[in-house]
Amino acid sequence: MVLALKPASGGANIKSAGLEAIGLKRRSKRRFTTYCHPLQNRSHDHPFRVRSRVVRSMKNLLVATVLLAVLSGCALLRSQVAVLHQLPKDLSGTTYVMIPFKEQEGSLEHKAYEEAVRQELNAKGFRETTVDQAQVAVFLAYGIDTGRGVVSSYPIIGQTGVSSCSTFDGTIQSYGCSDSSPWPTYGIVGTQVTTQTEYTRVMRLDIVDKQSLAEGNIKKLYEGKVVSSGFSGQLVQVLPTMVKALFEDFPGQSGSTRTSSQVTDSAAVFGNFL
Repeated sequence: MVLALKPASGGANIKSAGLEAIGLKRRSKRRFTTYCHPLQNRSHDHPFRVRSRVVRSMKNLLVATVLLAVLSGCALLRSQVAVLHQLPKDLSGTTYVMIPFKEQEGSLEHKAYEEAVRQELNAKGFRETTVDQAQVAVFLAYGIDTGRGVVSSYPIIGQTGVSSCSTFDGTIQSYGCSDSSPWPTYGIVGTQVTTQTEYTRVMRLDIVDKQSLAEGNIKKLYEGKVVSSGFSGQLVQVLPTMVKALFEDFPGQSGSTRTSSQVTDSAAVFGNFL
């Protein structure tokens, strides 16, 4: 799979703003099945039966809460974060300057991404200054592939029939309600199949010793890479959240890889992850 990357910052290619294609592994998607069980209003139910229905009702309430969050415009962005660095433990007061690559100059989109990185760096104790006074230079690169088709299915929940209702006679084998009205039963009544496009997004952040950059002998102090896959093909929707995932544990343990789950306010398709 070939990624159409914007200017990147890999090793000796920082000067020319080149970044080779990155090999990525597909992360499988989970499928969720929701079962709905109505809570019947029976006045003489056996305690064991009542407790069972209460547990089912609590599960349904949890599912409803998740669905409400999705419908309200929230989505979950999962990212894989890998870092290598030689940064000191105390970063307070470290001066930096953000340098765009040639292709990024004048881009309003890039300036928005730079601002997201700037806020995170400042929160970690860095201090932005001019090129002449900066101790380190920060480079940001990002890209997205053309996507691939993904077929998924989910169950359709509906009424499957009715159940009879009998009067409780005091024994553990018999329980019911005070009338003989039938109660509806629910379950899976069908399956919906959808086809969507899944995209892979990549972000790279490099911090370089500014003096070594001026001397032409590049010395990297930090390399961070964030990879996410989802159904949003617009970087502007997901990249700010990928920046948050990178700085969630910064600078982190060198050589480590972790998974980050971030809630984003970006609009999402029902039931999907961005």
